[in-house]
Amino acid sequence: DIAKFLHGHTHGVEQFQRALLRVTTSPELVQLADEGKDKEPRYTTREVLAAERELTEDVRKLAAREGHEVGQRDFVKVIAKHPELSAELRGALSHIVSTGDLKLVEGIAGGRKSSILGPAREIWEQAGYRVRGYALSSIAVQNLAPSGMPVSTLAKLEYQWSQGKNLPGPKDIIVIDENGMTGERTAAKVTRMALEHG
Repeated sequence: DIAKFLHGHTHGVEQFQRALLRVTTSPELVQLADEGKDKEPRYTTREVLAAERELTEDVRKLAAREGHEVGQRDFVKVIAKHPELSAELRGALSHIVSTGDLKLVEGIAGGRKSSILGPAREIWEQAGYRVRGYALSSIAVQNLAPSGMPVSTLAKLEYQWSQGKNLPGPKDIIVIDENGMTGERTAAKVTRMALEHG
């Protein structure tokens, strides 16, 4: 990737080789562990590596906290209204509304994961929480809309936070759809805000 980028931004072999040497010997560049003899080496920057380490530590702290409790009665009442949910989806729903400050659901595309968000919102709201949904793109935001929660893009959320607006608190639930598509900087900001604001 580095060579491809430099190839399109340099003129001639000599300039390309000088630029490639300068980039690959930069103290900001960190080579990641090799994945085998046949694999190309992989690199990151010290800044990205530090952000990923901080994110990992914050995620561990959030996962260890036992907040955002909901009542079993609320769960049973809402589940009864949604007989269309399979046993697997009911299990995922039970997981995300159980006590804890960080919950993740992973599944195959088309696995109907988003179908549990409406019932989850109902359960959280009955327990007194404010639920908001976010996604990286406007299209993904549209996929969250049927859940009934207010939805927006992560870029808008970051902008609001930078202005001191819409800050989260202990009675907030933040749902992020397609989190795997989110860059480490955005994920780190959201995780840090959740950690600092309960």
